[in-house]
Amino acid sequence: MEIITSRTNEQIKAIIKLFKNKKERHNKGLFAIEGLKILKEAYRSKINLVKIFVSAQFLEENKFDVDFKKMLSNSTMLVITQDLCKKISENCTPQEVFAICEIPKKLSLENVIKESFNILMVLGLQDVGNFGTIIRTGAAMGVDCILISRDCPDVYSLKVIRAAMGMMFHVKLVIIDDVFKTLNLLKCQGFKTYATALHNNSKDLRTVKFSKKNVIVLGNEGNGLSDDFINACDEVVKIPMKSDVESLNVAVASGIILWQLQNNNI
Repeated sequence: MEIITSRTNEQIKAIIKLFKNKKERHNKGLFAIEGLKILKEAYRSKINLVKIFVSAQFLEENKFDVDFKKMLSNSTMLVITQDLCKKISENCTPQEVFAICEIPKKLSLENVIKESFNILMVLGLQDVGNFGTIIRTGAAMGVDCILISRDCPDVYSLKVIRAAMGMMFHVKLVIIDDVFKTLNLLKCQGFKTYATALHNNSKDLRTVKFSKKNVIVLGNEGNGLSDDFINACDEVVKIPMKSDVESLNVAVASGIILWQLQNNNI
């Protein structure tokens, strides 16, 4: 068991870089997480926990936690001071347990599509809280995978992972480069595509009859989906609202639409 007390220790520097720098994460094929709940979600999803950093106090308080003991036995454990916990964490009150994890192998878009029935496609999101909440909602509503455009936040950002409450480890995530090419591929595989937008041709969500294979598409918080992309989809759907309410938060909207999809398929 290694004990670290120095703020200039290279392993402390390494985990801080992973928390703060997207390029560092993807160059190294590693990401960092904080908090026992998220560590447990990663472990249960067979994410490789390479190193676990934990304070002596946290270690003592959780010595009878069976899952935590299993995690420690399968990883390199580093005991750090509470001062170092504060240096590593972005929280005012650090959770005093952190891990460096391997980024899972990239999934094949074609294989994921073949194995899926309900897909969520997310384009151009900016807010990490919205993004994480949408991932969590997708996992809860049973979508088979989430397709993500490259201009969305990094899925291995700690803020996204926190907002998703670790549920990102339980749903297939695929980054897509060409959104129109992906849309056409989905159509060729028999999926019906639904753009979510307030549009002249929008259908009331309550009247939509979903198919056996569906793709729900969400757009940017401010600008939504482009007209070209909306026109390329099979149908456009909207959530009925009071006339004086202009729109819903995109994460809230995702929950309503995915619940309706799930209810339709029961």
